[in-house]
Amino acid sequence: MEPFPVVARSAATKQSRLALLIDGLLRFARNDGESNARGELVVQKEKREKLSNTTARVSEDRIPVIVGVGEITDRPKEIADGLEPLALLEAALRRAEADSGGNLLGDIGSLDIVNFLSWRYRDPEKLLAGRLGITPKHAYYGPVGGESPIRYLHQAAQRIARGECSVAAVCGAEAQSTATKAERAGVSLPWTPFAHDV
Repeated sequence: MEPFPVVARSAATKQSRLALLIDGLLRFARNDGESNARGELVVQKEKREKLSNTTARVSEDRIPVIVGVGEITDRPKEIADGLEPLALLEAALRRAEADSGGNLLGDIGSLDIVNFLSWRYRDPEKLLAGRLGITPKHAYYGPVGGESPIRYLHQAAQRIARGECSVAAVCGAEAQSTATKAERAGVSLPWTPFAHDV
């Protein structure tokens, strides 16, 4: 599966009203022997029929939609040049913002990160927010769980619909291939120090 960040926002702007519909499609991390990350910006109106099945009506300007997608695959020639998961997330989110055609990263009010298997960080949600220069009201790094990407996407959409934020990012990345190759070759990676105690 491919890891990816998702940035969601409300349908409050003309640009977002013209974007694509969120209909539950979500891709997740795949360990295919390379490091990669993917990002999506949520911005497309959902069909009225689907909304009518919810318990509360969502005002038209609060309907969450995917607005952009960003993905990165890192295949370094030299092991030490491989990007760590945080760098992959940052790059994928920046690509997702570029794909949206807007400046959205500074408006992220909700940030969810799918658990990493390839590297351990202390408070990766805070580290990523720092790299992006943002201070989201909601920042969460969850436990390992197969359904977590779709759950985070659903919860981000709910936060937008409730008016708790206008832009949300859900992201995940892995660098297992690089980490494993470095360990086998005895190469020290110039990454954020591995958090052995988390």
